This record gives sequence, C-alpha cells and structure tokens, in this order.
Amino acid sequence: MNIISRVSLAFIYAGIIGLLGMSTAYANAPHSVMALEHIVNAQTHNQLGHKNDVKKHLTEAIKHAAESEKMHADSHAHTTEAIKHLKETVKHNDMEHTLTGVYSQQTLNSAETAEKAHAEAHKHMSEVVKHLKEAETHNNAGHKDKVSEHLNQAIEHIEDTL
Repeated sequence: MNIISRVSLAFIYAGIIGLLGMSTAYANAPHSVMALEHIVNAQTHNQLGHKNDVKKHLTEAIKHAAESEKMHADSHAHTTEAIKHLKETVKHNDMEHTLTGVYSQQTLNSAETAEKAHAEAHKHMSEVVKHLKEAETHNNAGHKDKVSEHLNQAIEHIEDTL
C-alpha cells in the first residue's frame, strides 16, 4: 500500500472515531436536555398544585425522553454493526501487519466504548420514561408526593447520561 493510501485511510479512521465520539453527544443532549427542562417545570408546577400544567410538561418530557431513548437504541445498533465490520477489518489487517491494522484497532476500541455508552444511556432513558409515566399516573390521581418522587428519580437517570 502506498503512502497516499495510508494517509487517506488514516483520515477515514480518524473521521470514524470522531463520528463515534460525537454520536453519543448527538443522541443524548438535545432530547434528554429538553426532557430535563420539562421535568423541572413539572416539578415546579407540582409544588404549586397546578395539575394541568404538570400534565402538559409531563407529556412533553415523555415525548423527549422517548425520542432520546430511541436515538440511543438506534445508535447502539449502528455501533454494534460497525464493530462487527471493524473486527473483520482488524483481523485481515493484522494478518498483513500494516499500519491500517493499528488504525482499525484504535477505531474498534472507540466503537466499543461508544457502544457501551449508548447501551448505558438507553437503559437510563428507558428508566426515565418509566418514571415519567408513573408520575403522570400519580398526577392524575392527585398524589403530589409520588409525582415528586418519580420526577426526582427521572432527573437522576438523566443526570447519569449527561
């Protein structure tokens, strides 16, 4: 393999590493932050006894948390697929003892880290959705203390993903 090919591959692998690193931030931040914002607003309205406003913010929080959960699930699936292909690339390049093998291995390591991050974030966002739905049920029943409890648990799970 000539020097131009090696440099090109190095840029490609660096780009893949960057995409994998950014995918965690992309899948997480916009929707989970919006969910967090609505949870905090719901919590404030809950303390003031504004059931209808709590319901409105819970609905929005559930929507954003579910979207974040879906994005992490999709990212996890894509990263898992990338890992499968990278393992094959590493195997072939290791046999040839090339520099591409080193880049492939580094990219594989980054992909495995991203995969774990997406799996963990997906788990937390699933818990957020569960707690928000519980809070919604308790809000409909008029149990302010239970609403607050589930909102606090949802906040903890979102904080664990940030």
